[in-house]
Amino acid sequence: MHSSNHIIKFADDTTVVGLINKNDESAYREEVQRLTDWCRTNNLSLNIDKAKEMVVDFRRTRRDHSPLHIDGSTVEIVKSTKFLGVHLAEDLTWSLNTSTITKKAQQHLYFLRRVRKAHLPPPILTTFYRGTIESILSSCITAWFGNCTASDRKSLQRVVRTAENVSVTWLRTYSENMTLSSTETSKVTMRSSSHGWTEVCSAVFSSVTVQDSGMYYCAVVQGKFAHIGNGSKVIVKDPTVSPVIEAISPVSTSSSEGSLQCLVTGVLPAQVEVYWMIDGKRVMGHTHFALSKVTINQLLLSSKEWQSQPACVCVVEYGREVFSKTLQLPDSCSACCVAGLLYVALASVSGLFFFMIIIIKLALYIRNKQR
Repeated sequence: MHSSNHIIKFADDTTVVGLINKNDESAYREEVQRLTDWCRTNNLSLNIDKAKEMVVDFRRTRRDHSPLHIDGSTVEIVKSTKFLGVHLAEDLTWSLNTSTITKKAQQHLYFLRRVRKAHLPPPILTTFYRGTIESILSSCITAWFGNCTASDRKSLQRVVRTAENVSVTWLRTYSENMTLSSTETSKVTMRSSSHGWTEVCSAVFSSVTVQDSGMYYCAVVQGKFAHIGNGSKVIVKDPTVSPVIEAISPVSTSSSEGSLQCLVTGVLPAQVEVYWMIDGKRVMGHTHFALSKVTINQLLLSSKEWQSQPACVCVVEYGREVFSKTLQLPDSCSACCVAGLLYVALASVSGLFFFMIIIIKLALYIRNKQR
């Protein structure tokens, strides 16, 4: 064997590496011919269809390389080849190898999603990930990772981050304590479909009741972080029940601000959405819950808004039905009348009390005289 040539043998694969100096290819071609003769002598046949030749040439002026001929057949010259599971390119970059293993690892992410839906414990998911995805990404990593570009490394890291999505679930808010908790698996069936990098998660309810009304959020747990969606409101109505609305306002408008309150009873807080229409403009206000079937929406109006005497309407959306109640703020005259009546009533009670004291003292005086 010539000192400029090397033969690499692994199982039934044979690779001849030749160094060509000063455009002298004789040693390289003699080595290939010697290998062909040895195979023929030992009753071994070379598969010329699978044989490939790749030329690595970094000279400024490249010359055309004449292809090899083995047993009358021409060996194809390629720009890249697969060597022991690693893709080598003629420019000795690793972008082709990275894109190939990334694509293969992405295909295996589907199986990881299927195993995840079976609700297997994290140790089993970790073992499955290491055996089917990490083993692909780390194959011969010591040979090529050090010379990867930043773009290639981002592609690899993207696969790892996607595999970290260990759970997709639906959460529900409870109006009683305003907390988030997972939904009952007996009532909600999760379904998902994958479209490339996008996974669509949906929920199907079964045997629903009025108590199942509320806000539901799709949550994706990625490592130590949870990503929660915007939420979807689910309303289960009882056709025999309608909300009862009561609008309350303060009697006096002399304070710096006034409080409007809208009380909704008869339905669950999760079934309704309450807001105000002030002179035709929608104002949300602040909604809180007093009891399991009492919803209170409070709205504060400034003194200027009070003095303008706006038209206030409490609106309740119950599914696709809309209920409302109009509240006219009391004017200053009615407030004065009420204040006057309260003053007269207070004066009457005080006079009656004073008169009763005089009668009692007079009766005691007459009784003492009689003795």
